[in-house]
Amino acid sequence: QYSAIGIYSDNTKTDLTQHATWQSSDTAVATIDSDGAAYGVDVGDTTISAFFGGLSASTTLTITAATPTSLQVTPPDKTVPKGTTGHYTATVYYSGNSSRDVTQESTWKSSNTEVAYITTSGENAGYGEALESGTSTITAHFEGKNDSTGVTVTTATLESIQVTPVNESVAKGL
Repeated sequence: QYSAIGIYSDNTKTDLTQHATWQSSDTAVATIDSDGAAYGVDVGDTTISAFFGGLSASTTLTITAATPTSLQVTPPDKTVPKGTTGHYTATVYYSGNSSRDVTQESTWKSSNTEVAYITTSGENAGYGEALESGTSTITAHFEGKNDSTGVTVTTATLESIQVTPVNESVAKGL
């Protein structure tokens, strides 16, 4: 967020941020809105300028590559019955307080593949299936960061009953 401060001949100051015209010299690097808020587009340098009353002032803005600070796998530790499926999500947090979903870009691993299967990469990355009773740790790796969550698989649970045969027809007296 940039501010434009007008300094008058008697050294008084006025905030001109909302009245100035803002400009970025390289909009492929950063843009700036009419309120003086700049948005990084790509790595590089640009000059941010404010214009008001025939005067202008400028400063340099450098956009650097965001650095991953942490990775978070969700959902947190859970207990599920054998035979169920679900999806895990990986979110990377960057310096500068931004984040994004990197589920498909992460490499996934189950510590006990007999208990829990996890699709390790690609379009279905993070898809899990509870195979046998026991415990496993599900881990995602992305750009040097990793996070894990636990899964406990219990025996299969009764979800429904079924009567067979279906729509049977029997002759009278049988």
